[in-house]
Amino acid sequence: MLVSKYLFKVFKNPTTQKVVTDAFKEAEMQYGIQIRELSFGDDFAHIHMEVSIPNRLSVAQVIQILKSH
Repeated sequence: MLVSKYLFKVFKNPTTQKVVTDAFKEAEMQYGIQIRELSFGDDFAHIHMEVSIPNRLSVAQVIQILKSH
């Protein structure tokens, strides 16, 4: 789960949702991460993800990669 700063409802805008989804797809291709499920929380202040990560990356590295994108 990735949470927005101060729990603002930044993911309510459909354009923002598309930009975030595209950025995560770019990270998938670049780092070999597989995002199995991606959904925006009911309050639009966080994202739920189920991710498959390659052996060469740690969980902390993947979180850092996704938050930076």
